Amino acid sequence: LTWTNLSYYTNKLVGWLLKTDRLHEAVQKYFMSHSFTATKSDSDLTATYHQYYEKQNPHNLALFLESYSKRTPITSDFTEIGGQCLFVFHKNFEDAQDIIALSAFLGPSKSTTLEISSCGHLVLEEQPQKVATGFRLFLQGLGHAVTLGIQTPKPSSDQLHLQGVAVQ
Repeated sequence: LTWTNLSYYTNKLVGWLLKTDRLHEAVQKYFMSHSFTATKSDSDLTATYHQYYEKQNPHNLALFLESYSKRTPITSDFTEIGGQCLFVFHKNFEDAQDIIALSAFLGPSKSTTLEISSCGHLVLEEQPQKVATGFRLFLQGLGHAVTLGIQTPKPSSDQLHLQGVAVQ
């Protein structure tokens, strides 16, 4: 039994539980584990998402999970991308190496990685200021939004890494 098989059977079990037209506690834990890392313990954000999942239609969640588990790999030719790409992810993301490899494949002229520390999977929810700062710097690097009168945030011990450059 491999992790891939275990994930497949877990998805099947959660899908079956969702088709019972009630949101079982195990299903809520499943979705919460995909939304947050074990190291993140922001109780307000956790409570908000817990309430969010409670309000969802179990049948729709089952359909979403089924379509997610049946997804296929992206097979398009990435060299045909015409514009710049900004990859935003948290520092401890399981697939961070795949994102970095894709960014390296595209080359520094086509892609930029924005690695944000001190957050879980919900980068935009947990660190909106760091994402906004990184996005602003990305746009300024492209020659856009140069005259924005936004003050830079106060320095902190947590840093934002934009293509290897630490931004505070």
